[in-house]
Amino acid sequence: LVAEDVPGRSGELSESKTLIGVAQTVPFPGKPKTERAMGRHGLRAQEAERAAGEIVLVRDVKLAFWKVLATEAEFQVTRELTAMAESSARLARVRVESGELAYPAQLRAEVEWEQARNEARNAQQSVALARQELARLIGQPDLQEVPVVGALDEIAGEPPMRRRPADWPMHHPDLQAGRARMAEASAATRRAALAPYPDVRLSVAGGRDGAADASIMEFRIGLPLPIFDRAKGNRQEAEARFTEAEAQLQATELRLRRDWDAAAERYHTAVAQVTRCREQILPKATEALQLVQTGFEYGKFGFLDLLDTQRTVAEARLAYQRQLFELHAAEVELEALLGAPVESFPPPTLNPTP
Repeated sequence: LVAEDVPGRSGELSESKTLIGVAQTVPFPGKPKTERAMGRHGLRAQEAERAAGEIVLVRDVKLAFWKVLATEAEFQVTRELTAMAESSARLARVRVESGELAYPAQLRAEVEWEQARNEARNAQQSVALARQELARLIGQPDLQEVPVVGALDEIAGEPPMRRRPADWPMHHPDLQAGRARMAEASAATRRAALAPYPDVRLSVAGGRDGAADASIMEFRIGLPLPIFDRAKGNRQEAEARFTEAEAQLQATELRLRRDWDAAAERYHTAVAQVTRCREQILPKATEALQLVQTGFEYGKFGFLDLLDTQRTVAEARLAYQRQLFELHAAEVELEALLGAPVESFPPPTLNPTP
């Protein structure tokens, strides 16, 4: 509402020109389209980033779950080792009292017992910490004491391919987000290039000329001239953001490919280690312990030989549990990189490292 040509001291508002109307800014062609493109690509980037965050969370929860099972298995091994060491210490004390063993052998057995008890306490603490981490990740701190059901089963079959699927990077959320951010930056660059071109402001108004007692119509066209502001700084900023988005996309692809190679090699190595430990180390260690125990009963082996063999078997069992966790952890990393279970990508023929 506009009142113009209002008379002086004695004049009245009814003698002025009174107008009422509407005005509309018409953007320069191309500006609305690029702004819509910016919003569309920004939304795609946010969706991809959220999907990537979900993958990371699932990965962390799985790793925490396997960590709980691994620490519990290690705790069980240390408890068995403690019971075995306690039995050996008691046996050593009896034989020292009977004169069959020297006192240093008893001290050695008691030291082994104390070490086993310390390892058991440390393993128990590791279980508690692993449970706390799992409860934190799932957002249920009050579930720290709830039993976790599962087992560190061995993964059958050949390790996954050293070469990733040809179209693997195209589907990863991190790269989808990077491409969307790059497209958004490209649209922003086009929008900044259009900034110097002014928008047109159209207005129409109708009213009455009080002095002439006549109806009037008024049409206006506003066109600002960018004489002093050519939006050069905005264009340079948009171009810099596009260059940054392009560099980040390339860095993300390189990082994913590097992570894939490392995770695939980690999985391959873990399979070989688990297989070797299961088929060679553990059977031989168990057989050695049986032979030493039998020989000790018949006096063919000394008490220290028995202690050393028991310790070797315990360390082999602990190493086996850690290797199983490493195997599952590597599989979880591959699943996170692929965005799908490893089984959904058939591996090529690949002989495990001997």
